[in-house]
Amino acid sequence: MFMYLKGYRHRFTRLLIAVATISLALILCFYGLFRNDLTAISAQLSNYDSADYNTIYLLNYGKRFENECIFPDTDIQFFIDADKTTRLSVISVMKEDNAVYTLDYLDVFSEINGRDICISENTAKQYAISSGDVIYAEYPYSSVLVPLTVKKVCSTEFDYLNPDIERAVGVVFVGYNKQYEDSTVAKYLLFAKTSKVDSLAKFPQIIGDVINKSKSKSTMIMQAAPCFEILLFFTVMAMIAAHMLFFRKSEAILKRCYLKGMSIKLITLILFFEKFVFCVVPCAVIQYLMTSTLEAGCIRTAYLLFPVIVYGIYCIVSFVAAGKKFSKKGCKLYGTTVSK
Repeated sequence: MFMYLKGYRHRFTRLLIAVATISLALILCFYGLFRNDLTAISAQLSNYDSADYNTIYLLNYGKRFENECIFPDTDIQFFIDADKTTRLSVISVMKEDNAVYTLDYLDVFSEINGRDICISENTAKQYAISSGDVIYAEYPYSSVLVPLTVKKVCSTEFDYLNPDIERAVGVVFVGYNKQYEDSTVAKYLLFAKTSKVDSLAKFPQIIGDVINKSKSKSTMIMQAAPCFEILLFFTVMAMIAAHMLFFRKSEAILKRCYLKGMSIKLITLILFFEKFVFCVVPCAVIQYLMTSTLEAGCIRTAYLLFPVIVYGIYCIVSFVAAGKKFSKKGCKLYGTTVSK
């Protein structure tokens, strides 16, 4: 045992490099590649979890249902300034005249009038917009820009019809505009907790599409898959590098300790705990600190635990492999007897 501990003096630099390799691989993955995507995905999933609707019906015409909104989609264009230099990549949802909104998700409409606008957080970050700022709307019936005051920055929300973080199409909520409704063939969105199919069936060809929140959540989760694939690659590469730099030498030293009488049980425990302390623990700490910036949820938990589990498997495999290597059968390779 003393021989093994003494060997750390000569391998301290290699140990630091091995731990640094693991740490840098994880940090590069998160901050260099995935931070923005994972932040957007986790925020959107958190919004889905807190939203009190389960289904959105896209209606071809309105019937003044409870929780019904006008859906201009991309008919209305929004610009950062009056010179129209930067157009916002958003869809818009408009408050309906004299509408009744009972869902908490649509409480935003109680805070705005015809000259106000609320913007989803992902759009606000993308264009550096804050509450109180003025943005400009161009309605399809006129080329005159209408100034709108940002009343509130809402939770992250991507396009209902296509929640794609790569397209980065956000959502804005605007007050009622009678001229828009009168001058266009408007579509409508009906937000519902329970199925409205029976109620809508009374009106011919009213349903244009149905958006299930559960399906949108699955779509959003699947967009995180490439992050985990690349994270697995970096984790395994860092693990191989750490093994070559440090842990392979540990096995060579323990072989000499074994020949001097160290028990197989102690050897396997040393190999297990060495990898646990210098792989799993740094990995867990770094992952926890990095993912603390993400919204709590399945993406944060999965990204935190994924490399920790991989390194944990590495520890277990090393433990089992060492037991076999120094077993009675394995002793023949070294031409010696087993130490009990």
